[in-house]
Amino acid sequence: MALALYRKYRPATFAEVVGQEHVTTPLVNAVDG
Repeated sequence: MALALYRKYRPATFAEVVGQEHVTTPLVNAVDG
């Protein structure tokens, strides 16, 4: 069965998102409350 590329390569955590801190920081803060 073929594996979709987005499932193979997408980051599992916010820490794995490199170079996108301007996006991940507000998201993490919103989730943490």
